[in-house]
Amino acid sequence: MLVKKSVHALKASGLKKIVLAGGVSANKTLQAELGAAVEAIGVKLVHPKPVLCTDNAVMIACRGYYKFLNNEFSGMDLNADPALKLG
Repeated sequence: MLVKKSVHALKASGLKKIVLAGGVSANKTLQAELGAAVEAIGVKLVHPKPVLCTDNAVMIACRGYYKFLNNEFSGMDLNADPALKLG
């Protein structure tokens, strides 16, 4: 279901890259099936190393680390946006 919906969304959007992240990205079968499906339509699949797939907090901390290294800071008025559009 996830592979089929992802391929449909990619075809509709014209995007050429998809990120598989979170706990589900540790699933090797999903990686293989999604990878083959998106490759067939000219899209690149990107996913983190398995050690970073089991805990979303690790991925958030990793992103924060690189923002810190680049002196990218947000003010205390920063708020979460559950409907944030990515890409």
